[in-house]
Amino acid sequence: MYAEKVIERLNHINWNNMGENGHEKDRELGVEFLRKMAAFCNDNHIIPSLPFMTDLSSFFADCPIDDKLLNKCNEDVRNMIQNPSLSTSVVIYYIKSAILSDKDIKYIDCMNVYEPIIQLFERGGYFIYRERGMSFINSGLIPLANWFENLKEPGHGMP
Repeated sequence: MYAEKVIERLNHINWNNMGENGHEKDRELGVEFLRKMAAFCNDNHIIPSLPFMTDLSSFFADCPIDDKLLNKCNEDVRNMIQNPSLSTSVVIYYIKSAILSDKDIKYIDCMNVYEPIIQLFERGGYFIYRERGMSFINSGLIPLANWFENLKEPGHGMP
């Protein structure tokens, strides 16, 4: 149920337009993603590496993307799954978290962590890893030094 809805959502993103519609507020989605990732990891005693390279579902179960689900993906999404970049790996983790949520609804928060980056992609925004941070087109850089320590507790922010 969740996995199929996620695939439908991803299929509607114009992946050929990524980065061309970067907004000034895209950085805010990045900060929200980092905040959600830090809180989730802290609550579940997970020590993440780079936030956009953290596959949360893998800490709970093996959630491969099977051929049946892969066949429901349009060509752009399928190519992204088969040839991920640092930035688009989030798409794979989002799908795997949806698969995990289908197995047990208690993991829905795992899926929700990735929502801000999916929203970024839906808006035509994009980020790249540069200079030890997440760089958002037309929006700026979020340094990743101590990101987890700075955001894992509610009420804390980026320095």
